[in-house]
Amino acid sequence: KKVQDFFTESKDILNLFENIYGPYPYEELHIAQMGPGLGFGQGPPYFVQLTGELFQAGESKLGKFSIHDFLSHEIAHQWWGNQVGWASEDDDWLSEGLASYAAGVFIHALQKNAGLQAMLDGWRMEAKVGDKEAPIVAASMLVGPNAGDFRRYLLYNKAPYVLHMLRVQLDDAKYREVMRSINATYKDQDISTEMLLREVNRVTGSDFTYFFDQWIWDVGIP
Repeated sequence: KKVQDFFTESKDILNLFENIYGPYPYEELHIAQMGPGLGFGQGPPYFVQLTGELFQAGESKLGKFSIHDFLSHEIAHQWWGNQVGWASEDDDWLSEGLASYAAGVFIHALQKNAGLQAMLDGWRMEAKVGDKEAPIVAASMLVGPNAGDFRRYLLYNKAPYVLHMLRVQLDDAKYREVMRSINATYKDQDISTEMLLREVNRVTGSDFTYFFDQWIWDVGIP
């Protein structure tokens, strides 16, 4: 029953993401169980690997994460990371940040405003910790014993938090148009943050350089 629920929910996620980002890039999607206790997932092309405890009977003990977060985040990598890659270490937030925000969008569809607000609260709390160390684009250049944590706070928390603000400024219809345009224009290419900004500006007819300067290339929590 639990495995069947994965398949059912995966179809719901695919339908939602196709509406926002464009057609699913592959002919199939395979879901695989990894060993229990790993605590993470991966989303290479047409393939999703999930930590084994997600498949165990009863409620999964995943801390703040839920099955829905894990599954939708890894499926989102079919668009963000696979269909559209990142050009350099400065730009890997385009994969993890957009996948994390895609999971938030699915949680909103699944659990309405309460679910989304919980995601936003969590993102903001951890973004505040990472933000003291670097802007989003410098997350992968951090060094030191806590660099991995700070990178995670920036890429998986501040980035989706900032993307939500961008979506609110654009409105849902224009955000969808931007996202679909990026996937169509740069299919099977690696893009930079500058290329993303250029596409936002082209589709909207406005200049969002100020937004990227303030929230992506600089520090600060909106």
